Amino acid sequence: HLLLPDRLGSRFMTGDPVPLLALLSSNRPLNAQVEAVVTGPDGSETRVRLHDDGQHHDDQAGDGLYTGVFTRVTRAEVVNSQEEGQQGTKPNDEGGYRVRVVATHEKFQREALGSFSVLEGADADRNGLPDSYERRHNIKDPKSDDDLDRLTALDEYRVGTDPNNSDTDSGGEHDGSELEHGQDPLAPDDDQIVAPSFFTAAPGVKEVQLHYDVRKEYSQIAVYRSLSSTGPWILRQAELPLNGWYADPAQNGTPYFYRLTAVDRKEHWTAVIGSEPVTPSDDPLPPESQILINRGARFTMDPEVSLSFIPYDEEGKEQLAAFQDISEVILSNEPHFGSAKWQALKQNLAWQLNPETPAGTFAKVYGRFKDSSGNESVGTEVAMILYRPPALTLHIRMVPQGAELSWECIGGVGRYVLEYSPTLGPRAKWQALSEEMDCSGEKGLSFIDSTVPSRNPRFYRLRLVQ
Repeated sequence: HLLLPDRLGSRFMTGDPVPLLALLSSNRPLNAQVEAVVTGPDGSETRVRLHDDGQHHDDQAGDGLYTGVFTRVTRAEVVNSQEEGQQGTKPNDEGGYRVRVVATHEKFQREALGSFSVLEGADADRNGLPDSYERRHNIKDPKSDDDLDRLTALDEYRVGTDPNNSDTDSGGEHDGSELEHGQDPLAPDDDQIVAPSFFTAAPGVKEVQLHYDVRKEYSQIAVYRSLSSTGPWILRQAELPLNGWYADPAQNGTPYFYRLTAVDRKEHWTAVIGSEPVTPSDDPLPPESQILINRGARFTMDPEVSLSFIPYDEEGKEQLAAFQDISEVILSNEPHFGSAKWQALKQNLAWQLNPETPAGTFAKVYGRFKDSSGNESVGTEVAMILYRPPALTLHIRMVPQGAELSWECIGGVGRYVLEYSPTLGPRAKWQALSEEMDCSGEKGLSFIDSTVPSRNPRFYRLRLVQ
């Protein structure tokens, strides 16, 4: 079954993307290949792959609903009044599109036919681009090339590509290059070059350090720069070094944006990829530090801990420089930081681990840093420590010889001591009744305290020794 706008009660204009839906019935997922061929009013054909993977507005994967989007909705023909010489409002031009959908499976092939029509969209400034298309893609000038794929916005409208995405079909080659070579910019299967796998820009002192992927088929790599994420883009280098690194001169304190594309010897250009914004400065190094819990202890029996901070051990002066000027830290027991606030960095900082950390698991502390120049950490530092709080149980019963005590320590590691006091409270004076003992999970030996006063109370406790 083919579901087109007329079946869905929708109306579209030129410049609008039109959804194509096909329902392939079965009692189980078919994994069929489904493709639509749309014929426009001018006889041009456009192939659209339909998907049933749950990622193309097709509900659940494998449910038999296949969807795709037809974007080359650019043609409308003149519609004459029904009666010659009749006075009245001139009808909108309208374009008819025929759709043929073929589902191919190893055991069958099915076909469905349909059609839909669109009205001509309003074009208030008469620049060839429908107003709705300009709003959707934020286009100010039909001659602009915001995605640097060598196609103007008007070109992209006419061929159905995205004016804000240099590689509409995500095949690796940019749209303009595909059209120049007679390929289909809406189908990834015919792309002839692979896009760079990475491109990064790092701040330096009066420069930006560019690192980029250099594949063996690349004969030339070009880089563009702008002071805004939306352009205008200026060609900085038409031929970057093919060693994967370049230092671009820049002004301190100014944010820069970069885009990069490569070409092979057959003039196939890659998709244009961008970097994060970067700002050169006198201190371009982001702060880095390790976080130690209890000076790097393997475990803790107490959620009350201390945090200390040390530089990374990697060789080179940069790691030490990235640590020495840290002025603030933000800490949390959760990765999203919640309501945590920045505080001055100091060593042996008192901290409470998450009290709900299950015994025998790792408690985590998350931290980010800020230096005296205002630079912040690139990522989040994570410190971990094994939380092993022992479960101590003390049993007391009176016998003729005095107070008989027995105890056990379960689920922890460490040492403990048996103590007594004649009073409770913050001023209680506890005295040891035993030597320090290991928490081995075994029941302690019975102990009889024969010095218990006959008429005065005596209190006992087991105290953990870290």
